[in-house]
Amino acid sequence: MSKETLIVKNFGPIKDVELELGKVNVFIGEQAGGKSTLAKLIAICRDWEILDRGIGYMHLFKWLNIENYFAEKTQIIYENMDYKIKINNDELSLDLNTEFKNKVRRRKEIRTEVRNQMAHLVDEVIPNNAINEYALISQQIKPSQYFPRVLTKRCLY
Repeated sequence: MSKETLIVKNFGPIKDVELELGKVNVFIGEQAGGKSTLAKLIAICRDWEILDRGIGYMHLFKWLNIENYFAEKTQIIYENMDYKIKINNDELSLDLNTEFKNKVRRRKEIRTEVRNQMAHLVDEVIPNNAINEYALISQQIKPSQYFPRVLTKRCLY
């Protein structure tokens, strides 16, 4: 793996840390010293697509119970060969390098092409009335109504 770095300042229990990350990272330290916080930050930063979707990256911090760790001068910088993430206080910037950006764009184009081809294939193979009938039956059948009976019968034996 190429060089990967994480710099964290004033975030929760972490005052000032600069790490060069490897394929496997081991954190050893005192309880409540920031080991889990670092692991969570690495997980967030390595999944750049979540940050790029614009769905509100703060939900990730909330989901991981670290949303209250932001301080007045919080700074998080993550960088690898493909992209760089900067978080100052609670403002995010994501910079993809040109080659990586082109790969991402091409992947989106291919995904769209595949979806369009699949939709066309479904239209050719499955008649529209069959799809509508399937949808109608699926709405009428609620499996949760039937499972309790099956479970009850099995439990009685």
